[in-house]
Amino acid sequence: MSGSVHCQFKHIPSKRAGEQLASNIETFVRPKRFDKKGISNCGENGNDTINFTLARDEANKVRDQLAQVLPNEKSTVWFNILSDPLHLLMPRSLEATTTDVHQQGATFSASCQFGSLRSYNQFYSHVSFNGKIVQLSFIPSKSIPDTLHIEFDDIRIVIPFISIQKKNILVNKDNAENGIYVLLPLKYAPNVYRMEPIKGEDKTAKNPNKKPVRLCSDQRDVDFIKDIPQCSDLVLYFIPPKERAWMFLSYFLMDRPDRYQINFSTFKISDWLTENNKNQRPDPFNYRNASFQDRYALQMLISLGFVFRDKWAQLTDQELNWNKWNVDDRYTFCCYALEQLRNDHGYDLTRTARDYNETRKKASKADVNMDEQAILVRDIQRLKVATCTLTPLKIIFQPLEVTTGSRALRNPQFGGAERFLLVHFRDEDNRRLRVSSSNIKHRLKSAMLNGIELLNKTFKYMGASTGQMKEMGFWFIDLPPSLKDMKEAHDILGKFDKIKNIATYIARVGQYFSTTWPVGITLIKVESKNDIRLNSELCYVYEEKDIKRNGINGIEYCFTDVTLTLNNQVIRLLSDLKNPDDVFIAFQNRGFTQWEVPEDQQPSAIDIAVQKNASYSLSKDNLITNRIPIPPKDGRNLFGVADETGELKYGECFIQCSGLDATNNGQRKFRVITEECMRDVIVFPINGHRPHSNEIAGSDLDGDQYWVYWGDSLRIEQDVEPLSYEGAKKAEVSLINQEVIVNHIVESFGAGVVLGMIANTHTVVADRHEKHSFSEPCKKLAELFALAVDSPKTGKFVDKAEIRPFQAKYCQRSPKFMRKLGEPTYDSTSVLEELFVRAESNYHKWHEKPVINAFPQGVRAIKGATTAEIQDEKFKRWLDGKSCEETANPGELPKNPIKKSDNKEPQDNSGSTTPKRTDNPPSETPVKLKPTTNGKGNTTSDEKKSNIPTNPGATGPVAPFPTLLNSDSCQPDFLMAVNAKTSTVTVIQFSPVASTTMYTVNLNKETTNTPDRDSTIDKLTTYMGKQDVFKKKSSPYKEAIHGSLYFVIFYGHIYFVEQNPMPQKLGKLEELIKEKNDQFIRFNYADTDRLHTQRVSSSTTMKNKIDYEFDCRLTSAPSEYYTLLYDKNKTLRQIRVYRLWSKCYVRQPAANTDSLYEIRSAITHDSGSSGFDGIIVSVLRTQSTGLLDGRRPNIKINRGHLHPSVVPISLKVIEEDQETRINSSTIEAFYRKVKYVSIDEQQDKPKVSSTMEYHVSPIIMDQEILEQVYDFALSPTK
Repeated sequence: MSGSVHCQFKHIPSKRAGEQLASNIETFVRPKRFDKKGISNCGENGNDTINFTLARDEANKVRDQLAQVLPNEKSTVWFNILSDPLHLLMPRSLEATTTDVHQQGATFSASCQFGSLRSYNQFYSHVSFNGKIVQLSFIPSKSIPDTLHIEFDDIRIVIPFISIQKKNILVNKDNAENGIYVLLPLKYAPNVYRMEPIKGEDKTAKNPNKKPVRLCSDQRDVDFIKDIPQCSDLVLYFIPPKERAWMFLSYFLMDRPDRYQINFSTFKISDWLTENNKNQRPDPFNYRNASFQDRYALQMLISLGFVFRDKWAQLTDQELNWNKWNVDDRYTFCCYALEQLRNDHGYDLTRTARDYNETRKKASKADVNMDEQAILVRDIQRLKVATCTLTPLKIIFQPLEVTTGSRALRNPQFGGAERFLLVHFRDEDNRRLRVSSSNIKHRLKSAMLNGIELLNKTFKYMGASTGQMKEMGFWFIDLPPSLKDMKEAHDILGKFDKIKNIATYIARVGQYFSTTWPVGITLIKVESKNDIRLNSELCYVYEEKDIKRNGINGIEYCFTDVTLTLNNQVIRLLSDLKNPDDVFIAFQNRGFTQWEVPEDQQPSAIDIAVQKNASYSLSKDNLITNRIPIPPKDGRNLFGVADETGELKYGECFIQCSGLDATNNGQRKFRVITEECMRDVIVFPINGHRPHSNEIAGSDLDGDQYWVYWGDSLRIEQDVEPLSYEGAKKAEVSLINQEVIVNHIVESFGAGVVLGMIANTHTVVADRHEKHSFSEPCKKLAELFALAVDSPKTGKFVDKAEIRPFQAKYCQRSPKFMRKLGEPTYDSTSVLEELFVRAESNYHKWHEKPVINAFPQGVRAIKGATTAEIQDEKFKRWLDGKSCEETANPGELPKNPIKKSDNKEPQDNSGSTTPKRTDNPPSETPVKLKPTTNGKGNTTSDEKKSNIPTNPGATGPVAPFPTLLNSDSCQPDFLMAVNAKTSTVTVIQFSPVASTTMYTVNLNKETTNTPDRDSTIDKLTTYMGKQDVFKKKSSPYKEAIHGSLYFVIFYGHIYFVEQNPMPQKLGKLEELIKEKNDQFIRFNYADTDRLHTQRVSSSTTMKNKIDYEFDCRLTSAPSEYYTLLYDKNKTLRQIRVYRLWSKCYVRQPAANTDSLYEIRSAITHDSGSSGFDGIIVSVLRTQSTGLLDGRRPNIKINRGHLHPSVVPISLKVIEEDQETRINSSTIEAFYRKVKYVSIDEQQDKPKVSSTMEYHVSPIIMDQEILEQVYDFALSPTK
């Protein structure tokens, strides 16, 4: 029998259907073994899913004979194989050429229909292009396809892979001889283009060059443009030969195939226009007389498009049953239905109330408040505002925005919050809209001027604060009858008649839309302070024309200093100023030691250019783009302020930074002052013919930051005359009306595009011109850049025509360090190119090293045969070896989990099956002791830890404990098939994991022996007794210093990085593991649903006072890790310091999962103890509140509260602990269910992934105890 694979049935509608499925599998497939009972019992909930295993050939048989296996021809059931779903569907000769075809690209012919799933077995077509045959092609990014193009006539429809619901791809191969249907469910509307001739090109040529022009839904000459955005699904029909369809689908499985599920079903296709659809839609909750909130809820669903409207049109009021909903629940139920339809296009609307109530019950058990949004909506002190997203093709109404409001929204003359609509401009995939085409500009202007229709009202643009405009959010209003136009509405806010500059006018109006909270204070204006009545409760305000300051202490600035980095622009300028290349390479070499941190453990990529975060990101983006950190002792990024005392002379500045060593002056000639005034800023003089700040890129001290360096490595030996940076005068107009305002706003969107064009052009010119940055073209481009930066304020926009001549002369190709994929490049001779090549080489070298992948993948380990007759000497050799060798490796960093993917691409690097690599030990999941104060760990008090070294005067982080170890690097052990006998000559077999360079390992020979559980437990117990940490004389572990030991088991799958050659014997594998020392193994954590949890569920649930655990480390203490433990109110209660002493990978081919065993030590500090306070000042900038934000489980970390030297590792939500009974009153043992929350700053909504662990605290060398522990530890792997 071939190896087993994991399979899945989805959408089982009834228990009868489940019984029929099980019976049909038994009849037509005849498997040797399958979960007949489990499948038979499925369907009671009306839409059940079940996972089960079959042999590979049996799974293929179910797929190929699905019509016979399903209960009937109209069945809603979907079937999928979780790994290699297309197995044997393509001839081997075709499979052999698949890789080459993928790389070279291929074109497929198919017919195309857009529409929606009415149910799991019915698709309605709304746009069929009259049956036209279209051309399908895949466009790669970094050699991997990530975009699907559909082309016919002069139309191109673009569907990025991120717009596809990867788990719901559907295939109907029931009658493959007549063709195959492939359904791609869409998360977002596609992008539609018309291919138009390029100006100046010969239109009469046989194949003239054309450019794609983005189309919007208001294009009148494209007949299908209004219907496509309302469609949720795409169906492609491939005529025979059927291999074309399989080749097409294989493109989706090239990169991280575990993200995709190709489901097989017998779904039907119908044309909506030919259906006998009901003309009368249901009237939920008496729509005409319903409240604004209820009517808006229905409009929100309608805006989804056909995925709701098709279902709604075919249901009666009795079937829909919404009239019976409680009035207070209507809006909440509609929001729930909205979410379900977005994620599951076949969802049955009649299940809404039942499913919501069931979900709420589960959430309440998990202490998750699903009703928080509903409570806010009912809060009469908050304003509920309609919200929509405007894209080039759609208007999507979103759940009500609950806000404290603004002065404009609270003004009664506008008629209340129901007359306002908050509109966000976004692209179809909800990313920032790139306003680069005239069609998009026309659509935005039309919406702002002509309005958006909602509930028989027309909402037009009124205003937006500066911050809202940056996020492309705008307030629209349905003017009350008392106001005839927008000018009168603006007059209510204030008198703006004297303002003649459009940008200033927009900003002044926008101030009234800034979010505020009414405080109930009335200000009374008086002429002078003498008119203020003493002892009065009234609040007064008066104008003071001359404020006198009493000495320098009256000026206090205190800013957060920001890490300084080199980047391409700075390196270019410093190189042109004669700094040698070796200096930059030396900085980069120092950076490489930091960059060798696995991507999934790094703080997520931040935009260093604008310094969104105070800490430097160690992401691969910084590695490849030459963002190189400067040591804080040598330079900082500082805010600039003016010397209002007038003491500084022209040519002088004042700098004071925290955490500096005053004895190491370097180039700097200033004093390190300890007074709390003007710290972490650069102070410029107000004297002289021109402000120094203006000489630096035309800055004006309005929040600008400055690159300040005082170290010894970089020098400027020559003076350079600064550019003039004479900004354009603010344009003034005689009349400002609504059309002028809207034109200015929309045109300013394009300013960002122009800025990018200028910057890229400047980079190429500076690289190719012999005078580099000091060339005349570069100076001209710098002046254009300065104008473009201020264009939204001045109204003076840079025309692209001014940039074209430079592009034509210099930019036919770009240097490789600019990373312009798909465009012609050249080899640059600059230091930027050298740095890029070195960085790329180091990155790929690092990328060849595996790291633990902490969260579950759809691809499971390939379980092969188990062993036969083998000797036991090999196993004993493993037990006799030392498992933990102390090595000096101060640069080592801990690991944190890779979070499960939610398909936000293309920058979704987490959750990948493509292995991440590192040469560091995989201690990525810092496991904590039970968060109670019952004496299981060493909880310090002020008396016990009074000797902890502290530095009360220090402003930077300090290590709270003495460090006896240089590093806690543990050489990993690897135990293979613990339930069998093995030796050094045992033959092993590696099986490749699809689309990766990773392999699983199995024993070469098959056995029918039942695993001996007692023997396995005995061997694992013996192994534990050999650990160095338990050898009191030779072990560096000291309980008084490091705290008690605890034991944690993680569940997952072990993979190996491809080697040349791969070892064939277990002894050779042992040697390779010792040689590579953990550079060779990867561990993928298993999802809770994939584990055998029957024994877990039967154990006793324990109450837990800790809800959140945040793990981090300090760069100054590489061997110690810190866990911050928060309660449900996000209040910091404890801090734990832990170390790793031993780890062992246990590969069990016959088990459900493999395991990772770790022994750790920990000391816990309660809030208020000296140890707690000492660590707090090292980790947090502020007090113990505010680090965590958001609703459980979607918690975020406010990184601004962390010191720059803190490296975040992971954040997890404690779900529940299930106690296991150990025969010892002093030992706690429990299964812990947790949810890891991603700490990626660029995600709007964090990713959440579930897993389970087994904890024992404290762990001691007792044979009976260890046997019990291993018995419980092995249960989830059944």
